[in-house]
Amino acid sequence: MEIIYIITYKCNLRCTYCPIKKNNSSISNGVIKDSFKLLDNKINKVRFFGGEPLLEYEKLKYLVAKIRQAPPEIKFFLTTNGILLDKKKINWIKKNKIKLTISLDGNEFTQLKNRKGLNSYKKISGLLKNLPKETIFNLVIAPNTAKYFYYNFRYLIEQIGVNRFNILPAYYNNWSAVEFKILEKEFLLVLNYIESNSLKDKIFLKNLENFSDLTFFNQALVIDCDGQIYNTNAFLFDRLAVVKKYFKIGDLEKINTIKELEDKKTDRFGINKFIPNRDIQINNKLDKILNNFIYKYKGII
Repeated sequence: MEIIYIITYKCNLRCTYCPIKKNNSSISNGVIKDSFKLLDNKINKVRFFGGEPLLEYEKLKYLVAKIRQAPPEIKFFLTTNGILLDKKKINWIKKNKIKLTISLDGNEFTQLKNRKGLNSYKKISGLLKNLPKETIFNLVIAPNTAKYFYYNFRYLIEQIGVNRFNILPAYYNNWSAVEFKILEKEFLLVLNYIESNSLKDKIFLKNLENFSDLTFFNQALVIDCDGQIYNTNAFLFDRLAVVKKYFKIGDLEKINTIKELEDKKTDRFGINKFIPNRDIQINNKLDKILNNFIYKYKGII
């Protein structure tokens, strides 16, 4: 079983394709302490989400230290934009064997195309040699960068030395029919590049093991900043934030053990009724394009 902590809604970047609603809320020490009663031998994964989780670095350190005391050994996952990474934090990540995912869309032009704020490209590229070897790089393809996808994939492999990817089309964004066709073409170019250079065994694609019933979001036991508990983090989507109460399954102040939550489910299609139909259609089309690439990559079709 997996727990997702929403560490904070604050973020030090503003990526135009990001569908997550931002505010100044962060998880409290009280919520952190209350959450420990949910840790039992069924929990084997803990993920830290935001916003930008490293904005609450001290709370992250406290969480990891306390959770490590609970049996059995738990795997940790952290997703970050990389801006706040430094040698001290990287050493902490390595020491605690935290699986790190960093957002890196391509070359500097592409990385900054949809980001407002500090230059994350320079920061990440300057730290590459120090990062854990198993670091995954989220390569997000937005409608306005789709035509650069093949180039950026090659750039990251050949110029930067990246070989571990999670490829993410920008879900919940407006895509035109022309942009869909461009994306399909770029995926084919990437596939041909991988095959012609015998790279299949030299790169790692997180997409091969990262399927979810809810596009972009995860289904797990989710602890929000205020101590409310959900069975998905889909409420992070800005258009679902106003109806998140419908997906609540518990409250840390009232729940005593994880057993009280085990049979409570979040209905995927119940969530979809709150999402505009155009978003659903776009996401389904993006899923189809991405899955077609993955199936071909695996040699299924």
